[in-house]
Amino acid sequence: MAVEEINFPLARRGPLLGTRLLGALGIVGAQMWVLDAVYRHVYGLGGGPNDRVSGALNLLYIIGWACSAVALRRLRVTGRGLTASVAYAVQCMGLTLAGLISLQEVLDLKALAAHPLYPVVDAVWPLSHLFMLVVGALVWRAGVWRGWRRLPCFVCGLALPAFFAAVPALGEDARFVFIIFVTTGFTLLGNAVRTAPIKEVSR
Repeated sequence: MAVEEINFPLARRGPLLGTRLLGALGIVGAQMWVLDAVYRHVYGLGGGPNDRVSGALNLLYIIGWACSAVALRRLRVTGRGLTASVAYAVQCMGLTLAGLISLQEVLDLKALAAHPLYPVVDAVWPLSHLFMLVVGALVWRAGVWRGWRRLPCFVCGLALPAFFAAVPALGEDARFVFIIFVTTGFTLLGNAVRTAPIKEVSR
């Protein structure tokens, strides 16, 4: 019997407890955009640049997103092959860079914001949302999840296209379309991994 087969039952039970907590953190993180919108409304910031508070809320949002990403990997709902591994690595890199951008905003490091490569790194943040369409496609292909659990990644990934589609009609208020998509998508995703049945961990 292979070592993987001997250790598999323990691996199945361990991650489940972790995914419940990670899913809960993902749900909490998904609400940060709503809090940011309220904060901006109260202080009259509109859709302007982030300040330290907005940066902190964005950082919490990314941390919640990362928790859901780790849970997806633990549950193997994107598959077990090389493609799933590469996609997870790309996602981790994107979230790390996005988190660094938010941390820079929290610390107000103007020198970093003036660096020539800053706009390139900053672009990773919206592109990471778009990459959720790839994650959703992997979830769909793997077939581990059925029904509504297949949809949250697509909702998250469609946030950016929906935002750009709404800009001509709504202008600056199109950001609320983005907020609705990501809040809904990541809340559902967090709930999906938090409530994942034991049998799904073993696949």
